[in-house]
Amino acid sequence: MITNIDRASPLTRNQCKASISDLPFELLLSIFTLVYQMECLWPVSGIGYLPLLLYQLEPSAASFPYNLALVCTTWRSILATQPSFWTRVFIVACWNPVASCKSLLAWSRNLPLDIFICTASGNPAVLPDESIEAGHIDALRKHIAPRWSGSRSINITSTYISSLPSLSDIFGDGETEAPLLSNLHLHSTYEEEHRRPLRASAPRRLSCPRLYSLVVNGIYFWHHWIDEL
Repeated sequence: MITNIDRASPLTRNQCKASISDLPFELLLSIFTLVYQMECLWPVSGIGYLPLLLYQLEPSAASFPYNLALVCTTWRSILATQPSFWTRVFIVACWNPVASCKSLLAWSRNLPLDIFICTASGNPAVLPDESIEAGHIDALRKHIAPRWSGSRSINITSTYISSLPSLSDIFGDGETEAPLLSNLHLHSTYEEEHRRPLRASAPRRLSCPRLYSLVVNGIYFWHHWIDEL
């Protein structure tokens, strides 16, 4: 009797194998919510509106929720049901950026965003086409236009400084309030020998009472702040 049971056990165990994607929707969502909570910085009561995904200077496809969304379509569809998972918007400007942007903005609904836009190449020897990069970033800027002023952080890293949008490009030409904005980083990684003209920036008034981190290139700062005075 015991011998027969032992021989049958391996077959029984093999028959019980299942993929994690076969778990019920509710259980997978609970697991993803725990991961989200581990990634969150919980603001002091009365200071923040929502839990803030931990701030990263260089988020990537390995960051939550992008790492989980890449596993399979089932996981991605479950993650897409939770707007709070998608408040950290990470877009590589060279990889079909507008299509990615549309999905991310739709999934985040109207929640405050932490926006990161960067170029794909991490190799300084491989430079993207200047006009293509500028076009991609400008297309993204226009598509995100309704969400800029309600964002918590804006981080745009281009290869060329001439690809960076001006403050007027981002916030418009009139007076604008960005009450949640705490980080504004506009940075380029390559020093151009023959730089294209920087984008025009009309004088403006931008109110951002929570801003505590401003990072810009020296040339960008001179053109958009000093030259306009």
